[in-house]
Amino acid sequence: MDASTIERFEEKSIPEPNSGCHLWMGAVDKDGYGQFQLRTRKTVKAHRFAYELHTGVAPGKLKVCHSCDVTCCVNPKHLFLGTTNDNNKDMDKKGRSYYKGKALITPVQAKEIKKLYRRHCRTDRLDGIEWAEEVAKRYGVSKSCVWHIWLGHTWGEV
Repeated sequence: MDASTIERFEEKSIPEPNSGCHLWMGAVDKDGYGQFQLRTRKTVKAHRFAYELHTGVAPGKLKVCHSCDVTCCVNPKHLFLGTTNDNNKDMDKKGRSYYKGKALITPVQAKEIKKLYRRHCRTDRLDGIEWAEEVAKRYGVSKSCVWHIWLGHTWGEV
């Protein structure tokens, strides 16, 4: 990997002091995962690139999982390799099942979370991560679930 590619990658993330996450500020896909374009014009997932960059290990067919549950995080300290089964077990253990098939909240609650977010944007009394944690506790779900509702990845129709 050439130095200019590494520099270009590192310019696209910022550290979040409360969580330790390095938040990806470049393009993201529909699921909130960072996208990074290589010089070859190939687009790769930013967290997978970060893992390989900092560990020297190419993930291959393995998943690069987030211990922090923040899809746009590229902090290598928050990333670990695992199978799809490992990732699903980790997700279930943390209560991160936010898909509608395993809905942890109702459509009414999703609407409430969206209203709270709009109110939060006007008052700006907490940063995004603190806000997500506060709302997650209130509804008994993970902050990842809240972020996905907030970003419109789930419950977009409510």
